[in-house]
Amino acid sequence: MLEPAVRIPPHDDTVIAFDRVSVIRSGNFLVRGLSWQVELDERWVILGPNGAGKTTLLNLASGRLHPSRGAAYVLGERLGRTDVNELRTRIGLSTGQFGERIPPAERVIDVVVTAAWSVVGRWRETYDPMDTARARQLLEQLGMGALLECLDDARVSSVLVVGRRSVGIHHPKLDEIIHQDFFHYDAIQSRNYPIVRGGVLVVAILFVLANLLADLSYRVLDPRIRDEAAR
Repeated sequence: MLEPAVRIPPHDDTVIAFDRVSVIRSGNFLVRGLSWQVELDERWVILGPNGAGKTTLLNLASGRLHPSRGAAYVLGERLGRTDVNELRTRIGLSTGQFGERIPPAERVIDVVVTAAWSVVGRWRETYDPMDTARARQLLEQLGMGALLECLDDARVSSVLVVGRRSVGIHHPKLDEIIHQDFFHYDAIQSRNYPIVRGGVLVVAILFVLANLLADLSYRVLDPRIRDEAAR
């Protein structure tokens, strides 16, 4: 149990401040008497066995759970006395179960758009064009920008994407090969040639990138090559 000194109410730059927080369900303590403070410039890793309360602690810290006892402040707001729907839009959260909550037909850009509002699934909701533009900018930072540029370029007639799941973009130029596990050889045995070609293409690209990275590393690690380049 973490019990550092906690200032209540916390300073403006305090991210999390829990003062003797407990979470009780059916008479059992999921978290008991926890005091915890996280400052703006700190990074924490929570370790513990199954059932230790890590998920409960994460749900408290992300504003998705209220304490049964004690005072919990997140980003300066006290849980129970603030609009958590507004608070959650300021918090980024990713878990192993998050992917299971996304609708199967959801487009990637819609996942990003709705995430800004702490919502999973766009359904029939409409969003402002600025939300869509911001989502595109974020996707560009993750490498999706190159794909969008290729699809918009008149000189590109077709684009083939090989991956474990769809990129979520519908475009007449775009062809996709979806394969859940590239280490299974069922496609070869069943003569599913599109998947075989896609797997070979992925391996070839990885091989080329590995060799390129090795060549670039030589210049940094080998002083002889570095000196020749300087001349």
